[in-house]
Amino acid sequence: MKYVGLWLDHKKAVVIKSNSNQETKEVVHSKLSPSNKAKHLTRVAPKKHEEKREHIITQFYGEVFKTLTGADRVFLMGPGIAKKEFGLFLKQKDFQGKVVEVTNADKMTDRQVAAQTRNFFGLG
Repeated sequence: MKYVGLWLDHKKAVVIKSNSNQETKEVVHSKLSPSNKAKHLTRVAPKKHEEKREHIITQFYGEVFKTLTGADRVFLMGPGIAKKEFGLFLKQKDFQGKVVEVTNADKMTDRQVAAQTRNFFGLG
């Protein structure tokens, strides 16, 4: 069985894939920049700005989704609303794996994400 621990916010995703034999890590970065976030600093109309931001986030979620190929169970964690948005994204994509938990987690190092994943799934 393939287990995945996924920590994400709107800027970065850390994907830890584990099974009984090995563990791998992938990091996916969003193209969302501070200028995409700060509406008051842009000359683009607010509606256009929001559309551009949503497009960037959707592309990012698509890249993260590709890393979940073959996952049986997924543990989602992270600060803010990105983890919940990504959960909805998975439902829209008819994801075949099972999201077993969605939990709040502050900023974590990659090693902390890996340890949390192993602990959650009881892998060591």
